[in-house]
This record gives sequence, C-alpha cells and structure tokens, in this order.
Amino acid sequence: MKRILFFFLVTFTVAKSQTIIVIGDTQSPTIVDKNRFVYNNNDSVTTLLYQSILNEEKKDAVIHLGDITAFADNDKGWIAFDNFYDSLQKQEVPLLPVAGNHEYMLNPTKGIANFHKRFPQRKTTYSLSKIGQFAIIVVNSNFDQLSKEFVQAQDDWYRRTINDLEADTSVSFIFVCAHHPPFTNNTVTSPDKDTKEHFWDRFFESKKTVAFISGHCHAFEHFAFLPFVPDPVNRNKRFSTSLKHTFVSGGGGGIQHPLLTGDKVRYPDIADFDTEIRPFHYLRFSLSKKGLLGEVVSPFNQGSVLSVFYLR
Repeated sequence: MKRILFFFLVTFTVAKSQTIIVIGDTQSPTIVDKNRFVYNNNDSVTTLLYQSILNEEKKDAVIHLGDITAFADNDKGWIAFDNFYDSLQKQEVPLLPVAGNHEYMLNPTKGIANFHKRFPQRKTTYSLSKIGQFAIIVVNSNFDQLSKEFVQAQDDWYRRTINDLEADTSVSFIFVCAHHPPFTNNTVTSPDKDTKEHFWDRFFESKKTVAFISGHCHAFEHFAFLPFVPDPVNRNKRFSTSLKHTFVSGGGGGIQHPLLTGDKVRYPDIADFDTEIRPFHYLRFSLSKKGLLGEVVSPFNQGSVLSVFYLR
C-alpha cells in the first residue's frame, strides 16, 4: 500500500552537553539469513545492545535506523523492541524511528501499521526533531513502497527543511537519517542511488550538515568527504575538521554482512576496522566543550568503546 502523510516536528529542551545514541537493524535473522551466513547468537546480542543503551547515564535521544524486527506484520516479533521502548519511555528519553524495508516486508499494510501504532505522536515517516543544538532529520528511503505523491512531498519538505535550518541560529549541527545507505562496500546490498539522489546530494551541499547515518547493511562503515569534493577521502585526511561524514550503522543484531576489503572496495572507508565482518555495535555522539565526538560502542564488556572519532 502506498501512502502520503504529513510532516511532524518535535522539539526537546536539553542541557548544553548533549548525547545522541544510534542503533540499527535489530531484526532477528531469518531462516534464509541463517542458511546463507553465520549465525552469531544474534538475538542475544540485540538484548545486550538494548540493555547497554538503557544503562547509558547520559542520553538525550535514541535514533533507530530501521528494520526493528524481521517481519513487522508479526506482532510477536516486536516484543524485544517493545520492552526496550517501554523502558526508554520510563527514562523519559525520546526515540526517533526510521522506517526500514523490513517494516514493509510480507504484509506492508500491517507492517507499517504496527510501526505507526508504536509511535502515534509521529504522523508520518519523515520528520524533524530539534534536540539542543542538533537538528535530526528522518526520511523514508523505501522508494519501492512509496507513491509518487509521497516522494514529491517528502522531497519538497526535505529541501525546505534544510533551507530553514540553515537560517536557524539555534541549530549548529544537522544529522540526516535514512535506512538505505548512499555509500557502502557491502557484498549483500549495493549503494542506494535513490537515497543519494533524493537526500545525500542536498546533505552534501548544506553548510550545517555533519552526519548522514543509515543502516540496512549489517556492518559499520565510515565515509568522509571534503567540502565540494564528491569522492570519499582516504585515511590520511580523516582528521580534517571540515569533513562531512556518512555512516553505515547496521550492527544491532541482524546477521552480519561481509564487506569488500582491500583493492576490491567501492569507496575508501576510514573506519578503524579492516575486516570483512564488523562488530555488533551502536553509535554514541556527544557534544561538549571539546567538540562533537563519535564513538562505536560494543554490547560486550559493559559497553566498551571500539572506536573514537571527532566530527567537529
């Protein structure tokens, strides 16, 4: 079922020091996944990730990049997320949901209805949330499920929203979150041309945009771009303070996907991991007087930090 919905804005008042948590692809592996790839106690990992996020003392918002469950039309598949979300609400921490392809899988009408049922305050699958100095734009990149009218309305809203945020003096950093990645070295799925055309290109042109974050590919990847240079930088330029960062963060417990490595990569990846299989993780972005810090956090060893990088 293809639909068009209206834009929704949320504003949260938080302390000057801000922390945003990002997790993606928490769905249980399907039978096809288990037959094709290595099962790695994935469901237990998702539980650990959820608990690690709940244990975070400082968090102003949590972003879920989509594919919350394997089959969104199956009510039982939501139980783990529902328990997590209930606990998050008790902590009075907002969750910003991105619709993934698994939210439309098998029975799209029921699947996306189950998605909306959990977020009744959000009347659409694209939205803007202002959290302190952050503006977080959520967009729907499931173009094969969207009507032409929806796509046009979302495109117009997206461009208008970025333009408005550029003039908003209360906003210092813009994050854009979509499910499908515009860049990836994944061997299972390809870079999404529609996401790049509809969202990333405008992200790249904006002055305040800092991070484009997506899931879908079950790994961690980090691509960075110098202003006005549309090709990702190599590692020797990864410390530039003017970079625009593009992250793939699909380490929430879905079956791990192998990546292209070495001279086979499509794009240079500046992540601290060189392996085909990347660790389970979530991301933590923290703004303080020292700058905007990004961390890749493990569900193991009480949330040990696997990688650290500065965005600004």
